[in-house]
Amino acid sequence: MRVFVTGGAGFVGSHLAEVLLERTALFADMQPLLLTLERRSLAWGVVTNKATRFTEPVLRGLALDQRAAVVICGDTTAHAKPHPEPLLEAARRHLQGQKAFDLDLTLRQWERGYIDAALALTHGNLTRAAKLLGITFRAMRYRMERLGIK
Repeated sequence: MRVFVTGGAGFVGSHLAEVLLERTALFADMQPLLLTLERRSLAWGVVTNKATRFTEPVLRGLALDQRAAVVICGDTTAHAKPHPEPLLEAARRHLQGQKAFDLDLTLRQWERGYIDAALALTHGNLTRAAKLLGITFRAMRYRMERLGIK
């Protein structure tokens, strides 16, 4: 009888991160998205259900470990996604690292980003972009005017 144990410091556990990295790549549109967020000085992070021992090597291999404002792994909090605790912990850690935080500015930046993305996805069709965002056409026009989006 053969017994195969995985995890811990065993063979599979110690090499799984390498295998994950070999088979892991960013989705095609992620790199431009991350660059856009960084150009706009918008922090981004990673919240995953993978354990820290697997997540950190993958992020290093993808050169994302120094770029992410916060990384929350499956073993960081008592509950994993879809429970809200990992996302709340990410927000707490992000705020703790801030010297000064302006919620209104951050919300405007994210709002503009979503509107820009919806307009790009709908090729500038305001009606479809508004529907995609779950707002009325009138609300879309108001928000665009307020944010200076033409």
